[in-house]
Amino acid sequence: MAIAFDNSAGAASLSTNFTIGGGTNRLLLAFCTAHATGGGNITGCTYNGTSMTAVSTQTETGGSVKYEARMFYLLESSLPAAGTYSCEFSYSASDTGRTIGVASFTGVKQQPYEASNKTTGSNSASTLSITTITDNALIFDGLLKNRNGAITPDGAQTQTSDVASGTFEAGATSYKIYATAEATSMIESWSGSYDFHHWATAWEKAVDAITFVPMCLNII
Repeated sequence: MAIAFDNSAGAASLSTNFTIGGGTNRLLLAFCTAHATGGGNITGCTYNGTSMTAVSTQTETGGSVKYEARMFYLLESSLPAAGTYSCEFSYSASDTGRTIGVASFTGVKQQPYEASNKTTGSNSASTLSITTITDNALIFDGLLKNRNGAITPDGAQTQTSDVASGTFEAGATSYKIYATAEATSMIESWSGSYDFHHWATAWEKAVDAITFVPMCLNII
C-alpha cells in the first residue's frame, strides 16, 4: 500500500478547523509554533478533543523573547470518521505570535515514526538530514523562523502550509515520499538571515495486503 497525501491546512492561530478524509491507515500530523516575551511552553494539541502524541519540542533560550515549536501526531485508531473537526494547541503564556500547520495521509503503518531529527541555527536556509529505515517512507518536516515572510521548500518536497504570524514569526510544513532507505535531507529556505528551528519525522508505509490463491492438486 502506497502512502498518499489526503489534506492540509494552516493558520496564524492556536487552532484551525481541519477536514480529514476517509481511507485506511491514516496519519494526522500537526506542527505548532508560538513565541512570547519571557517564554512559554506548548503543553499539548488535540484533534476533535483527542490528545495528540508529541514528537519533540525545542525552545530558543537566548534573548527576552522565547520561541517554541512542537510536532504532534495521531494514528487511525484515535482518528474520527471523515469530516471537519477542530485541531488546537495550548500555550502556557500570553503569546504574541502563533501558527499551526496540519496534514493528513493514508497508507501509513500504524506505529510511531521510524526516524526523527531536529536542528537550530541562524541563516537563510536549513538543510536537515534524516535517515529513513524503510523504502517509500513518508518524511514530514516543520520549520519555525523568527521573522515573517515566505518559506520555500526544496523542489523534491511538497509544501502543506506556510503561515506568518505578525512581524516576528513564520511556520511552514512540507513532505516527500522517499523511495530508498538511506540518508536524505529536508531543505527549507527564505529571504534574509534569521533564527530557525527545523524538525523532521519519517513514517513507514503500511504493509501491502497479501492475497492467497487457492490451489487444487490432482493426486494420481
